[in-house]
Amino acid sequence: MEARQQTGERIRAELWPSLPYEAWKDTRDTLHMWTQIVGKVRMELSPFLNHWWHVTLYVTPRGLTTSAIPYQRVTFEVTFDFIDTTSSFVPARERPERCL
Repeated sequence: MEARQQTGERIRAELWPSLPYEAWKDTRDTLHMWTQIVGKVRMELSPFLNHWWHVTLYVTPRGLTTSAIPYQRVTFEVTFDFIDTTSSFVPARERPERCL
């Protein structure tokens, strides 16, 4: 049983790279700040839903997104692409505007 557990731990270690906190602390702080800003924008512009569901960020294969946010007569979404390391404000039916 112990050998099987060690094998499972080794496989997980190979699949997930080491992520020492000090090496990515600044990135974490920056991402936290940007997600808070986007959350505040979404909270202000989206209609209220029970339990604050209207301010959540959703996981995508490439990062995070807000889904549609209404603003005046249009909608837009904000995406955080962790693969290309970009953020985009995407107006409905248009190509993305990169902001980072």
